[in-house]
Amino acid sequence: MFLSTRSAEIAPLLLPFAGIHVRFVHAIEELLQVFQEGDILMAHNTNQIVPKSILQKSALSVNVHAGPPEFPGRDPHHWAVYHAAAEYGVTAHLMEERVDAGAIVEVLRFPVEPTDSPISLLMKANKMALVCIVSLLEKIHGNQALVPINETWSARKTSRNDFLEKCDVSKVLNDQNEMKRRIKAFQAPGHQNLYFTRGIERVYLPTDLG
Repeated sequence: MFLSTRSAEIAPLLLPFAGIHVRFVHAIEELLQVFQEGDILMAHNTNQIVPKSILQKSALSVNVHAGPPEFPGRDPHHWAVYHAAAEYGVTAHLMEERVDAGAIVEVLRFPVEPTDSPISLLMKANKMALVCIVSLLEKIHGNQALVPINETWSARKTSRNDFLEKCDVSKVLNDQNEMKRRIKAFQAPGHQNLYFTRGIERVYLPTDLG
């Protein structure tokens, strides 16, 4: 069972794996209706949290996280740019109730280029995620156990509130270095993310600064 919004990209990858019956679902509500005891669950490109009842029924639950272990939580591609990460990538981990906390079974990385933006990192990671999914399927199809590897999650797990706090630049308008970091990391064409307050008014920065 795949919980993903990228079924059109994943489906062609399944052709070599004869004997594996796959069903795609896009929402937890649908997953709750169709998931059976002993099914295998793989999740990717979804912000939905799989409930404990599904994890307990599953023979194996794996999430493919578009972001390396150094950046667990929400919006990892933005934080990688903000912290000037040298590498980015994809993490496959066993799912548990806590988000991005299960044992890591595979990590793929690529170098971050000076010209990379959050969007370009996300696009590269999503392509690499497809490679990771094929690797996991090969192991599952070959009845190989997904064994935890020598990788650990960073203790710094970001939330949506962390992202929103960085979008308020009111206190750093005169700090050129910090403003450059936030514009590169959190501003994006077509999205009014960064703003400062003027009285009770929010003034948003132009969207083409990212």
